[in-house]
Amino acid sequence: MPLYNLFECVLQEPLRVAMANHLRSLLQALNITGEMLEQAVLLVTNDNLDLGCAVIEKSATDKV
Repeated sequence: MPLYNLFECVLQEPLRVAMANHLRSLLQALNITGEMLEQAVLLVTNDNLDLGCAVIEKSATDKV
């Protein structure tokens, strides 16, 4: 099984949750709340999840 497929199956959802939680905390510190907060978290997390996966995959393959 290729490394990316393994990562995608096992770690993608925890990465999504971690990214969303961290972003939510940062935006709340800027007093962004409610629907705008949740829309921003969802949009930015989904837009950057593939990038995060690619960075982790590259890092893992460079170490092999």
